[in-house]
Formats: sequence, structure tokens, C-alpha cells
Amino acid sequence: MSVVANPAHKPRWRRRPDRRPDEILDAALRVFARCGLHKTNLEEVAKEAGISKGTIYLYFKDKEELFVAAAHRVVPSPDEICREQPLGPSHAGLSELLHQVARTAYRRFCTPAYLAFFSMMTAEVLRHPEWGEIYFRRIGLELNRRIAEIFERAMQAGECRKVDPLLVARSFVGMFLMMALTQEHMGGKKYTPLSERKVIDSLTDIFLHGIVPDEK
Repeated sequence: MSVVANPAHKPRWRRRPDRRPDEILDAALRVFARCGLHKTNLEEVAKEAGISKGTIYLYFKDKEELFVAAAHRVVPSPDEICREQPLGPSHAGLSELLHQVARTAYRRFCTPAYLAFFSMMTAEVLRHPEWGEIYFRRIGLELNRRIAEIFERAMQAGECRKVDPLLVARSFVGMFLMMALTQEHMGGKKYTPLSERKVIDSLTDIFLHGIVPDEK
């Protein structure tokens, strides 16, 4: 006599293989925030994700690769922040491009997920600076180089004077990072209520034109 499974007793959901990397990364971010990067081991991440440690190695070769992939879920990616085509007569101008970069970066920096990640990294690098170097080399520098390309093209198009493009890129993003931290996460908006649009438009304009009046 065969037994027919009762549909009512089937699991309500099952983990889908195509979702497994995302589940691992979400678990890794939680463990990183709770334990810190240096103390986290892959066994803890596997337990948090409800999988075996060996499953993690199917997707990530080591903890560094897992960290980099997890960070990209929180930090704006180069492709996300720089979607536009090169400058030119038929393309967006420098001001428009920078407004788009600023909008994407600022919105991401304002999220609770980014604050949790930034707080974890700040505490971690005080004790284990090697993780800060990994972050800068593999995540921050990659993003800044992509933004620097905008300034390089602007110089070639005559829309920007000759400057160090990477230094300028880091300066531009840094303005919005510090504004997000102080305005959204440290209570600044209670005392200086500023709309997102005002923050983006004002800082971008100051960056492009400075504060010294034009010579007449």
C-alpha cells in the first residue's frame, strides 16, 4: 500500500539554491556586526545561515572574499553609482553626473545598514588595521577610481581644471559620507533640518564652484 503525502504537511517554504549566496552574505553581516571581523570564523557564519561550513566554500574561497562580497551589499558599488556614459555633447554634463553620484551615495550612506557596517569597521580597524586596508584596497579604492574616471573625462572635455582625479573623487564622496553620518545618524537633522535635495544640490554646487565669489 503506497502512502500519499498530505499536501497540508508539506513545508511552507524551502531554501532556493539561487538564494543561498544572499543568505550567506546576510548571515555574515550579522555575525560581523556582533563579533567583529577578526573574531568571526566561518563556522559561526554557517551556523547563523543554517548551513554547513563546506557550503560557504562553494561560493566564497575564504573569509576575506566573504567580507568583500558582504560589504558590497551595504557600500555603493561602482556600477550602481556610475551608470552614466562619458561626458560630451550628447551626454550628461559634469554637474548632472555628480548630482547622480551624490544622490546614490548619500541615500546609501543614510541607511541603518550602512551605519551598522561603518560602526563595525571603525571599531575593527582600531584593533586590527589590516581589515581597514582590505576594505580600502578592495572596496573603497575601487569605488573612488570609478568616480575619478568622471573627473578625468571632464578634464579632457574642458569641464574641469587639471587636478588629481582620485583625490577629487575621494573628497567628493567624503562630503556626503560625513553629512550622512552627522545629519542622519548623529541627530543633526533635529538641529539643522535639511532636505535630501538641499544637501545634494548645495554640497555639489559648493564642490563645483567653491565659496570664493567670482572675479568681476
